[in-house]
Formats: sequence, C-alpha cells, structure tokens
Amino acid sequence: MVSQDEENAELGPAAGCLVSGKRICVAGAGIAGTAFAVSLRRLCSEQGVKPPQIHLYERDEAPDARGSYSLSVRGDLGGLQVLQRLGLVDALMKYKEPGDGFHIARHTFKPLVRAVDIPLPGSKLRAALRPEEQKAYLGVCMISGRTGPLEKLPPQIEAGQWRVMSPTGTGLFVSPLERECAQWNLSFRAPESLCAELNERFRDPKARQEYLDTVIAEKGKPFAEPWPTLLCKTDLSYGLSASNPSDKLPHRNRAPVVFIGDACHPMNPFSGSGANMALVDGLQLAQQLMDPVHRTLSAAVESYDDTSGPRVTRAIMAGRKNIALAHSRGWQQLKFVVVYFIAGWIVAIKAWLKGLQA
Repeated sequence: MVSQDEENAELGPAAGCLVSGKRICVAGAGIAGTAFAVSLRRLCSEQGVKPPQIHLYERDEAPDARGSYSLSVRGDLGGLQVLQRLGLVDALMKYKEPGDGFHIARHTFKPLVRAVDIPLPGSKLRAALRPEEQKAYLGVCMISGRTGPLEKLPPQIEAGQWRVMSPTGTGLFVSPLERECAQWNLSFRAPESLCAELNERFRDPKARQEYLDTVIAEKGKPFAEPWPTLLCKTDLSYGLSASNPSDKLPHRNRAPVVFIGDACHPMNPFSGSGANMALVDGLQLAQQLMDPVHRTLSAAVESYDDTSGPRVTRAIMAGRKNIALAHSRGWQQLKFVVVYFIAGWIVAIKAWLKGLQA
C-alpha cells in the first residue's frame, strides 16, 4: 500500500519527484511489498534522487508462521529479470533448491525478505477498502503434506518440481524442500465446504493418519513411484492441511492507496506465477513512480494498472487452464493431451526452422 499526502500537487518533471522526501507505507512485507521497497531504493540511488521514508509493516512474527512451501522464479514470467535488475540473483543462487529451475524453499528465502506473502483466506486491507471484491473458488480441494528426510531425493524431484495427472481426475504436485525432504500436494474436485471440514478433522493426529491411509492412499493409487515412497515417508508431525485454490482478477487502483501482489490479485497455485507476478509488480510500480512523465500520483498509478492488468490476467487464466487440465478425465483429458502435443510439436518445428535460417 502506497500513501502520499498531496496527490494532486503540481510537480516538476524531475525523475522521482513523486517520491523524493515523501513517506510511503507498505502494509505487508511479502514478496511484492519487499520488491517494491528494494526497487524504489535502488532506482533512487541510481538516479541520484533523495529516497523516501519507507515503512514496512508485517503481521507475522514467528519464523514458521506460514508453513513450508517453495517458490519458482521464472524467466518467461519476468521474475528472474527483476532479481537481475535488483542485483539479487547471485545472493539467491546459493539458496536454490535441487533441479534445473530456480526454486527456493521458504525456510531459505524468508531470511532475505523477512516474510514471504502467500495466498491467505483474505486481505484485511482489501476487505476494508474494497469489500465488494471476493476471490473465486475454482472447484478443487488440495491436500498438502511433507515427508521427513529421505535417504536421497527421487530423480523426478531432484530434477525439479514434479507434476503429474491421473485418469481419475486427481492431480499431484511435488517440490523439494530442505534436508532432502519433499512437499506433496494432492488435488481433486470437491465442494468448497470440504476443506474447512478436513482442517478441523486434521487437528486430531489419529484422524490425520486415518485419512492418509485411506482417502489419500486411494486417490493416489494411479500414481507410480516416487509417489508410494513419498506417501510412506510422509511425516504427520508436520500435519496435513487442506486448501481451496482460488484467485481474483486484478482491479484498477485508486490513489493514494495501491494494491499489488496478492492484495490485488490472489493467484491460484496452479498458475505457478504468484511469486513472479509479485516481483514484477513491485518493480513496475517503483518505475512508474520514478518516471518524470507522471506529474501526479494518480497518473503514475493509472499507468501502472495499464501495464500490470493484462500481464496478471494472462497468468491467472493460464492457472485456470492448468486446473482444468490437471483434473480432467476421459475424452476431455484426451483432448487436452492432444492439443498440448500438437502445440509442442509446432513450437519444435518453428525452433528447427529458425535454426536453419540462422
């Protein structure tokens, strides 16, 4: 959230005139908020502008308040480019998880950004300032668990995050964590009320074990190794959790309050782009505020919305398509597979032709 006392003041064309010497409050020191603060400081330093006073507020104090998860920073979605622009890639490389991609587990990422923002039941600020906005339930229940230390990560997971679907409409996503551990997420179509019922049930250790041995084992039957091993090695001392993947299309902001990251557009985990969108949000908002072409805060925010809205909408719609694919069955699943096969074939031919022309 960005605040400024005199929104419509007539300002000169100098770079950074909207922020120089001002006070900015960032409510939520997650990825988007932290990326914005770091970006603004860096841009001010590069352009010789007096930096604003930036106050970051974060509700979580406990290091493990948000559990275990991993983040994927991707070049095709702009996240990696933001880290390069901010000079943070080298600092983060030593925390990179196994595999060919750029995956970072929460326990290593949090010391660098204080606290990482992941989708929660709702943004209190958004609920207070934009009560008419609600997230859309996407029809899927996702059960999450994690293993204890394994002797060695299975090759499918050691190579990076592992995604697989089944003919029964159940999806599975596994990512590596610290100390040779793995986190798994099993998802299936279900009514929205199921997750709340399961989380209440999971408070009882015996109920957790029973659910793992019956429901999870049954739904995971179509999956080959390493799933059976991961299921056997699941450490229930970490608990089980049930969540409803949901999202919300971005809204246009009204200065002087600006929503970025999950506060503006909660992403469903099947998009694989939440962290990337948050990083790009932070940098792009800082760039617009520093652009001398904008004489008022409203103009800068409007330009930011013009840039971020289409980008985020594309990512959200891609996530919804992924949900439809991961939980399809029968002819619908076959149709998805054929379309993806043909698309991949076309991309390969284009790359081959481009190589010949070179």
